[in-house]
Amino acid sequence: IPLPRLTDYFNTDIELADNKSGSRLDMTAIKWFSEPGPRKSKKGIVPVYIEVKFGDNSLYGKAGLKKHILDMANLFRDPQKLQASVEEIQSLFNQKAELGLIKGASWPIVIDSSVKPEIILVFANHKPASNVLKRELGEILDLPEYKELKQVCDVRTACPAFMGDGLC
Repeated sequence: IPLPRLTDYFNTDIELADNKSGSRLDMTAIKWFSEPGPRKSKKGIVPVYIEVKFGDNSLYGKAGLKKHILDMANLFRDPQKLQASVEEIQSLFNQKAELGLIKGASWPIVIDSSVKPEIILVFANHKPASNVLKRELGEILDLPEYKELKQVCDVRTACPAFMGDGLC
């Protein structure tokens, strides 16, 4: 089923893994606003890195939020690794579009290297009465690596109900 064109996010890959550093991310995507101006000009296309945490138990431990923030800081610290990653996101989107898996998107796209990447932390099946998310986010905000990330990318949190069909 081709991805819809009325979304701002297009998934490009799942289970991104860097064997050298041992880091893993759940998804990569591009953010390309669905308004006519950005779609026609192909400007402002943003590379996106997504980590999905399902349930409060996934927020801590060896694969918790802290580990993923540290992994992303390592990726974003190395300009060559980051550039290679952005080029892979771009290439995967263009391949999907060429294969007809993304309808209504003109291709090829080029991601401008001056555009700030985006990191999205998706919290699914979170128990609102639990303090785990608050505790883990509090610890992350104090990390020097998080402060580094905020200098070079936008870090966002998301509720899956608002993410759109193109990403999910």
